[in-house]
Amino acid sequence: MSPEKRYPFLVPLLSTLSDKRHRTVMGLFIAAIAVTGQARSIAIATTVARWLGTRLDSALNRFYRLLRNHRVEYLEFTAQWARLLVRGPGRHLTIAIDWTEWHSDLRLLVAGVVVGKRGIPLFVQGFEKQVRMRSQNQRENTFLRVLADVLRRAEVTTTILCDRGFRRVSWIKLLQQ
Repeated sequence: MSPEKRYPFLVPLLSTLSDKRHRTVMGLFIAAIAVTGQARSIAIATTVARWLGTRLDSALNRFYRLLRNHRVEYLEFTAQWARLLVRGPGRHLTIAIDWTEWHSDLRLLVAGVVVGKRGIPLFVQGFEKQVRMRSQNQRENTFLRVLADVLRRAEVTTTILCDRGFRRVSWIKLLQQ
């Protein structure tokens, strides 16, 4: 299966990755997420294992190696993804930010582009579940600063949506900047 042929948007998206192997593996897993319709690692790896004719544990290890790969420029990848998700001449996105639970010991802070009633994940950071409130605020603020930098690099303007869990002065000041 060629992910680029099935999903032509992958060609410009993956162009930011310098290594051909990274482009191939990233395209494979993005296509698997699209086909699977889930963000569960086991479901994604099951789809990839079926496509490649490999064992599930092998596909799962491949997925986790991709996520841990420090040679992939994920922020540049995110900027390219934001450019592709922009609709219309205004280059404006509506982004929802919120926490979600993943596995028993991980929490994810997710920025998703709002499309109709859905959110397409744009930028995600994972943290251990047991976090002091003060350090959680610091992590949220850092997340917003990095996201803003990526969106500036992509030359995209945004409207940020958050729930009441983000109601604090430092967060509002960051949003205004």
